[in-house]
Order: sequence, then C-alpha cells, then structure tokens
Amino acid sequence: MIGADRRGRAAVAVVLHQFRYSHYNDKARWALAWKGVRHERVSHLPGPHGPAIERLSGQRQTPVLVWDGEVIAGSGRIVDAVEARV
Repeated sequence: MIGADRRGRAAVAVVLHQFRYSHYNDKARWALAWKGVRHERVSHLPGPHGPAIERLSGQRQTPVLVWDGEVIAGSGRIVDAVEARV
C-alpha cells in the first residue's frame, strides 16, 4: 500500500505474506501495528504456499515482508527491520 503514515510522511510499499492463523505471523503483524506501519497483507494457505513463497524469498516459511523492494523472511528479522526503520 502506498500513501502516507500517521505522521504524514510518504509511505513505502509494504506487503506482508502470511498465514492467517500463526503465532509467528502474529508477531510480524503486531510489530507493524505497534509502529503504525501501513501495509497490505497477502494470506496464503499452508502447503500450496510453498512455490510462491520460495520464488519470493528463496525459502518456504512465512511470514515474509516485502518493504520497498527488500525481502525480509522470518518474524524475528521482520521485527528487527521494523524497529530499525521506524
């Protein structure tokens, strides 16, 4: 999603690829919400998600965040990236 954040700054394109029901994905969603990062969520079904996530990130696990073209895989790395950028 491209627009402006709550401070009126230009926002970058941020997309979270996720499983809807997963505590790892919850951790990434909570970090984005806590910092007020506007983002789009793309939900995948476990199993059939594999090829699409692998093409995107080189591995088959979710969550995967795409932030301004940078691909970040794993909830811990996503939290670190959100903390560093916001």
